[in-house]
Amino acid sequence: DSFTQVAQLEADLALARQLRASPVFCWAGTAAPRALALQGMLHPLLENAAPLSFSVQGKGGFISGQNGIGKSTLLRCIGLNLVCARAFGFCHADSADVPRLAVYASMQNEDSLDGGESLYIAELRRARELLALAEAGAPALFLIDEIFRGTNHLESVAAAAAVLHSLAARHLVIVSSHNLVLGP
Repeated sequence: DSFTQVAQLEADLALARQLRASPVFCWAGTAAPRALALQGMLHPLLENAAPLSFSVQGKGGFISGQNGIGKSTLLRCIGLNLVCARAFGFCHADSADVPRLAVYASMQNEDSLDGGESLYIAELRRARELLALAEAGAPALFLIDEIFRGTNHLESVAAAAAVLHSLAARHLVIVSSHNLVLGP
């Protein structure tokens, strides 16, 4: 019992130190299952991060743009803040209203020479895993970075549209892609 109490105090102290060192944080409010609002959000792992605001309602959001502008970093920032909200009740933001949903992410799919898996096959496998999670569980939030980037444009658009349409039917989806055809 003593060890458990000491461990809980140590965890509380670590969390208090984290919040004290954070330039900004707020206690997360609850949003509807298909809504998310993070105002003045910071990436908790980047020094001197610029605050960003992000909100979605409905089926989700589509992030597009050139290489190197921060699409993946934005998705990671959203994901990290959602994990902090779920685990600890706070976000690195001025204000946050987040849905009480499980969070699933597909980021940085890679090929595997050892496993004999091309990037396209790795993306197909991950899409199948995400669809299985979506079909098996309660509503969730999906963060997907550069969906089906490992194939030609026509197959990429067709596969991505099918997966995103299926996920967005019951879940909140935030996706980044270079394929502007997939956008709203």
